[in-house]
Amino acid sequence: GKGPDPPLAHPERLGTLVSSPSQLQLGDIVQLNLDDSDPTNDHSMIVTYIDGAGNRYVTYHTTNTPSKKLSDIPGTKYYLHITY
Repeated sequence: GKGPDPPLAHPERLGTLVSSPSQLQLGDIVQLNLDDSDPTNDHSMIVTYIDGAGNRYVTYHTTNTPSKKLSDIPGTKYYLHITY
């Protein structure tokens, strides 16, 4: 789901915030907030694979997770399409 404005200092310096994972491309960033009462994002993930059906997969270091389907990850997500 889409929560309040993301706690990114200056996202416009990196890219464009987008509202849907379908707008993400390889190398784009997803930030995850598991507790909406705390505005600090808990995880950052990178889009590393897009399958033929358009599903986005992300890789992150927290538990050394390569290519996990984004829709299988709970929490409020913010999507940043990198344009710099």
